[in-house]
Amino acid sequence: MSKKIPKKSFLRDFFITAALVCVPFLPAFAGSSGLTLHFIDVGEGDAVLAVTPSSRTVLVDAGNLISGFRTAEYLKSLGIDRLDAVIFSHAHPDHAGGAFFILQEFGADRVFDNGQSLKELAATQDFYRWYGLLARGHKNYKAINAGYAFEIDGVIFRVLWPPASPAGGPALSADLNAGSLVVMVEYGDFRCLLSGDSTREAQSRLALGADLSAKVLKLGHHADCDSNPEGFLKAVSPRVAVASIDRDDARNRPCPETLKYLDRAGARLYRTDQDNDIIITADKNGDYAAIVKPR
Repeated sequence: MSKKIPKKSFLRDFFITAALVCVPFLPAFAGSSGLTLHFIDVGEGDAVLAVTPSSRTVLVDAGNLISGFRTAEYLKSLGIDRLDAVIFSHAHPDHAGGAFFILQEFGADRVFDNGQSLKELAATQDFYRWYGLLARGHKNYKAINAGYAFEIDGVIFRVLWPPASPAGGPALSADLNAGSLVVMVEYGDFRCLLSGDSTREAQSRLALGADLSAKVLKLGHHADCDSNPEGFLKAVSPRVAVASIDRDDARNRPCPETLKYLDRAGARLYRTDQDNDIIITADKNGDYAAIVKPR
């Protein structure tokens, strides 16, 4: 179990943006009477830390091969010395590269990913071979997909994508993004959708049947134009959207069309390239607050 984090009374009934002066003040906001989500600025990549009401911890993605060190330093600043679970949405280096810091520095009681075949990639690219040895070699590793859910301290992590069987689903062996895990984090009436690097096709299929409504959405594929179609965004109808983007993004993200839709819908957008770390606290009634830590 991870180390206990000091708690602070929860900010209720309104949405507030505040500035934290420096990292030493973070632990005061890290725990609350409810769920805390940390969208960590890891440059090019994703890393989202969920802290439950009794300070248990689940990390979803871990940054890239360089910024995984930043993820580790962030966890240390919160007094965390072990993780209850780590979920890798898929094995791309900007999401799973931080595994080499996190799993060896902190350890984890459980490790999850989508089980997508890495055999061909590992034959020519050492990163995937090493990732397989470390993450999938963990004694409590499990491949998960749609229909799987686990609960920690009243917080449910529910997998919506990819399908349990590749039949009729995305070409998982050919496109890592197509098989990216989409995870709904549920705490009472509060829901946050973590869409990994899921593609437009995957998201469009989800929007046809799944209940995607959530107050907070982590935009797919760093707000790229190959993700986040309007039908998917309408199905989620987020009040807050978070985009994990590198400050010197080489792919000109975020997508202008995504920005237009979010603006029309009145959703508040936070971006790690502009806002640094974004911290959201929520209670079971669905009340939530956002805190932005400046650089």
